[in-house]
Amino acid sequence: MSRLLVTGGSGFVGGACLSRLSATWPDVHTCGRTPSPEVRPEVTFHRVDLLDAAATSALLEKVRPSHLLHLAWVTTPGHYWDAAENDDWLTASQRLLGAFADRGGRRAVVAGTCAEYDWTAAGPYREHGSPIRPAGRYGRAKDALRRWCDPHAPEIGITVGWCRLFFLYGPREHPDRFVPALTRTLLEGRSAPCPEGTELRD
Repeated sequence: MSRLLVTGGSGFVGGACLSRLSATWPDVHTCGRTPSPEVRPEVTFHRVDLLDAAATSALLEKVRPSHLLHLAWVTTPGHYWDAAENDDWLTASQRLLGAFADRGGRRAVVAGTCAEYDWTAAGPYREHGSPIRPAGRYGRAKDALRRWCDPHAPEIGITVGWCRLFFLYGPREHPDRFVPALTRTLLEGRSAPCPEGTELRD
């Protein structure tokens, strides 16, 4: 039977994924430190801290998913770029993927980041061919996980898809991110100070 586990289901990207997957997937589970009120009733929620090795092992033993969508990571605006927790999430993600394989998992999809690329190189960036040279701790930790997956996934009997997410925005994102923060400021009738506008973003 196909059973899907989504980590980070209470987050911005995870919530959007769950709303679609729960409508089509036969058996969907998600996990997190706190449940989101927006998680649909047909999705089974498990309260767990993935940085806790024993709790992660117990979760995988209980759920035994055939498929894994791994989105959980530290993403607090203004904090995550060089946060020490990135290294914790690297270790926790390796542990999660190992436990997933040990319990019969087959296919995992993991969220990478555009921060893995060398942003000093000319774009557009291409998955195969553009230089990988992350500048921040966040990008380095994500890239380290990808490089760990390349040899380890075949050894432990799973396949891993790696998707590099770029600059997303939309419903339920953190209020301190650019679009909601700018919108809130303007709706309150205040001026919104911005940089000179010379940055390039995809």
